[in-house]
Amino acid sequence: MQRIVLAAVAAIVLIAVFSVLIIESRATQEDYFTEHAERLRLIEISRDDIATVIEGAGSSFEVGRSVPASTQLALTRLTENNAALQAIDEKLLENPEIKSELSEYDADLAQFTRQSRVFGIAQDQFAESLRAMQEESPIVVKELRAINLRLESQNVFSLALAIIEHATSVGNHDSERLAQQVEELRNNRKLAQAAPNVVKEFIASASEVIEFRAAAETALQPVNESQMSEALWTLSNAILEDNRNRVSRAEKASLLLTVCTILILLGTGYAMWRLQASYQELNRSNDKLALVNDTLEERVVERTEALSEAYTELKES
Repeated sequence: MQRIVLAAVAAIVLIAVFSVLIIESRATQEDYFTEHAERLRLIEISRDDIATVIEGAGSSFEVGRSVPASTQLALTRLTENNAALQAIDEKLLENPEIKSELSEYDADLAQFTRQSRVFGIAQDQFAESLRAMQEESPIVVKELRAINLRLESQNVFSLALAIIEHATSVGNHDSERLAQQVEELRNNRKLAQAAPNVVKEFIASASEVIEFRAAAETALQPVNESQMSEALWTLSNAILEDNRNRVSRAEKASLLLTVCTILILLGTGYAMWRLQASYQELNRSNDKLALVNDTLEERVVERTEALSEAYTELKES
């Protein structure tokens, strides 16, 4: 009975070991590698999109233009790809490092997207005010010359040129000094008397350019200082490390499964050989027993005849 129980326990343990090895060896099937490649592709696209957003923001600020449509598309794609990354394989989320990196990246991306949109609004205001001033300044200069205010027209032209150079990052103009020149133009009595409405819109646009450029520059700083690319590198490295560990475990499980299969086959072959040997030994024993039985019958007959003769002799005596 004890042997039967031990054999049953051994069979159960063997089945459990085989089941674990089979599951581990099948952990990296074709679907897994397809999903792994897709995750890395999304991370690579997101890395390029982050670079597009940062470069687009910087270049648009440098030239005083609205944020390009490619930047908005990149932000939208970042959000979509992040949703796909967050819906990652549940087995992969069992890795605490990857789960933590995904959570941090999700929070960082939300902040980065918010900062980029704030900059986009500020940059659009800046670009619109610059465009308006560029359109108004030639008209103002021409009207001032028409009413023989040549010195004032020259001052407006010089101020407009300086503000445009400041807005497009050309030269080395001080925003505070430019703002002061705008105020001087606003308080110019001669202009107020001779052409009160001619420079009014120009002054308003010039002030807005200086103000909105400062706001856009402030909003641009956190976008440029973003560590999103580094966060994606960390996430991709964690996924790659998990992939290496998982593939290594699968290869070891496959090797152990092969070794166990070979050992079981060898054990089965040995058991069959032993069983065959036992059958042969049993056959030999049966043959000897049959021979003994045949001899025994003859000996019994002989002994019976001898006893019969002895009895007859005894009876005659």
